[in-house]
Amino acid sequence: MDTEKPIIFFDGVCNLCNGFVDYVVRSDRQQKLYIASLQGERAAQLLSPKDRDRLHSVVLWTPHRLYYRSAAIFQIAKILKGPLLLLLPFSIFPKFITDFFYDWVARSRYTLFGKRNSCRIPSEEEKKHFLE
Repeated sequence: MDTEKPIIFFDGVCNLCNGFVDYVVRSDRQQKLYIASLQGERAAQLLSPKDRDRLHSVVLWTPHRLYYRSAAIFQIAKILKGPLLLLLPFSIFPKFITDFFYDWVARSRYTLFGKRNSCRIPSEEEKKHFLE
């Protein structure tokens, strides 16, 4: 594993989160990011128990810093570029405002988008993006 690559940790049973992961896999042609579930082994190795319990949040791990919620999304947008860059103008707002909207969506994600019975299992083609 390239330990310098950022890792996106996500709620492995959330359909909205899995849709976002699908987008990342399609967009990350240069493989700048790894992906792992918050419920998995890699999260247990790199994140504190408190961070692993943040199932309402996307967590972006870098060798030097952790990003949560809207800050994680903005950092992922900077890394991937493409259509996600349309979110970056919102990064000028204070974090409490962008996190308010992030939290609003996060609280409703299971109701609006549903939930899986188990964590996502990547296809053979997707496995190069995923860590356990």
